[in-house]
Amino acid sequence: MKTSQLFTVFLSISIFVPIIGHCSDKQSSDKYSMESLSSIYSDAIEKDPTLLQKQSYLMATKELIPQAKSLLMPSIAATSSYNHSDIESKTSSNYRVESTTYGVSIKQPLLNLGALSLWNQAEANISQVEYELQSAQNELIARVTKAYFAALTAQDSVDFAEAEKKSILKQLEQSKKRHEYGQIAATGVYEAQARYDLVIAQQIQAHNNFLSRLEALQEITDRPIGKLQPLQETIPLLQPKPNNVEEWNAIAMRKNPQLLSLLESEKAAKENISYKKSSHYPTLDLTGALQKSETDGFQEKDENTSSIGVNLSIPLFAGGSITSTVREAQYRFDQTRHGVEQVRRSITRQIRDAFWGISSSISQVKALQQALKSNEIALEATEAGYEVGTRTMVDLLNAQTELHRAKLNLRNAKYNLVINHVLLRQAAGIVSPDDVAKINKQLSAGG
Repeated sequence: MKTSQLFTVFLSISIFVPIIGHCSDKQSSDKYSMESLSSIYSDAIEKDPTLLQKQSYLMATKELIPQAKSLLMPSIAATSSYNHSDIESKTSSNYRVESTTYGVSIKQPLLNLGALSLWNQAEANISQVEYELQSAQNELIARVTKAYFAALTAQDSVDFAEAEKKSILKQLEQSKKRHEYGQIAATGVYEAQARYDLVIAQQIQAHNNFLSRLEALQEITDRPIGKLQPLQETIPLLQPKPNNVEEWNAIAMRKNPQLLSLLESEKAAKENISYKKSSHYPTLDLTGALQKSETDGFQEKDENTSSIGVNLSIPLFAGGSITSTVREAQYRFDQTRHGVEQVRRSITRQIRDAFWGISSSISQVKALQQALKSNEIALEATEAGYEVGTRTMVDLLNAQTELHRAKLNLRNAKYNLVINHVLLRQAAGIVSPDDVAKINKQLSAGG
């Protein structure tokens, strides 16, 4: 390819890409404002569908208490009936009979062990859902934090692709001039052009990934998300407090709402066994009734009747269905009990992963800080070598790419450190909006 042809390709690409960048920047600056983690979390609290579902589910579950209470409360019923009869007789005259009956009856349960078990089961179910709501709130904090930093990672990829494009473009322009003066061979220009074309494709892919990450945040908040506030260059590299994984696991066994929810579910399943067994037990009810009857026709009557009594019901045999439902309830209880153990083990794994993830992230940040310094020195040495002819254009481009990659990796390690702190506190059951506020203070308001 001749130099003039190469310049034409370069010119067409260099015009196309800034248009993309300009559209993206205009969209970010004009349509959206800078976003913080706290602002996104505040909207998520109000609009996240998962959390709203849990809130509605809790309100519905609380209705189980009045339903269970109603089985122990008196019930009153009013009754009324009317009958009309025309009677034809061969031995006497025909006649008509009309009768009207109306009254009121009351029943007060005196002994109903099943209703008591159902009440206890309802209380356990409500506690279970309350812990589920707390777990959903904790999970939302972690979900928003992870989504925010995933979007921030994608935003960094766009920024670093732009930075790399600018540096490669500079080298491409310089190599073209040096080739025109005969200082370097055309190979150097071709290599710079090839690397420039590659970074343009990477920039487009990074931009699409960034838009996808913003959509994930929009799914939670139900509103457009703009450019995100980045993490400050210097953040505290803090170890967990307490700095002992077993202590964190002990905290989780006491406070993790997911585990506490399943323990309440276990109580409810145990009460369900008692409720199913109560079908074998007798029930005792106090009953009373007042009734008035009026009859017109062949024989007129006007009667008032009152009654009071005690009804005792003793189940004797129901075809084996009661025994079967008791066995079913026992199996359900065993299923729940095994589920509790599964969650205990899962929480222990989450605690360990997050705890060691913090230590690993801190070590990575320190190592990458040193690697960044080394890459800066390496780039300076490569630039000097390129000027005197001891290093090639490929060496120079690779050194620039490695420097950009080191910066990107350092930021990702910092993000992982922040996220692991949140995940550790979530698994322990002690994450709160205060953690969001603390992270938000580590963001750079100026962008």
